[in-house]
Amino acid sequence: MWDRVLFKDRAKAIMREHYWKVFIACLIGSLLNVTSSGSIDLNLNLNSSNIKSLSNLGHGIPLNPFAPGVYGRAAALMLVLTVIILIFSVFAVVLTTFVFNPLRVGFCRYLVLTQQYKRPADIGEIFWGFGCGHYLNLVKTMFFMDLYCFLWSLLFIIPGIVKAYEYTCVPYILAQHPDMNYREVLSYSKSMTNGHKFDIFVLRLSFIGWEFLGALLFGIGVLFVTPYIELTNGEMYAYLRRRIFFDQTTGHGGSYQDHDPYSQDYSHGYT
Repeated sequence: MWDRVLFKDRAKAIMREHYWKVFIACLIGSLLNVTSSGSIDLNLNLNSSNIKSLSNLGHGIPLNPFAPGVYGRAAALMLVLTVIILIFSVFAVVLTTFVFNPLRVGFCRYLVLTQQYKRPADIGEIFWGFGCGHYLNLVKTMFFMDLYCFLWSLLFIIPGIVKAYEYTCVPYILAQHPDMNYREVLSYSKSMTNGHKFDIFVLRLSFIGWEFLGALLFGIGVLFVTPYIELTNGEMYAYLRRRIFFDQTTGHGGSYQDHDPYSQDYSHGYT
């Protein structure tokens, strides 16, 4: 049964013993822009707001950069700014696809291991995606996730938000199963979040008070709340993972490993 209070209590139990170790990992994750909170959004994909800003740029000015006088110079400036924005947006998409997304999967792996063993994983797990042997599959899967969310967001934004919640589990699944086909990963995430998208929204909304308090300290305070939020997200994923595979069985008791056909032992190299 979904219980966000239980998720938070389990996160607090880890924090009571290992707060500063988790804090350092979350600080690195925030600086790399791969946490779900407390980071600056560097993902400047061409979304609807970017497109709108481009369409409004130089509104009412002739588009001919060779026109004489002020209008010609303004049109030329508009063209240059448009090209710069497009180049920067493409660069941001490439950077997100090939750098930030694998780091995001690695950070989720850190959370999965920490949740599984109830103590902080090695911080190096954040960079695991670059050396796991399935880097291109991580890039491909996360790219399609972002692409589908973007395309759905073109339908008045709301469908894109719903799709983003639907794909909440994608980086976590990849963190455990980096070789899984991207369609299968997206399908599993859809199944895991089915019936719980609003619950996930409420869970994230429940941290707004902590984030507000953190923001009062010039935003720095949010960094100290991030471990609480991220560990809770890890507990949430563990529940969704456990629920979906338990539902596929006959309902007998046992551990999560008894029911999860993709369960693996990650204890090797774990500190």
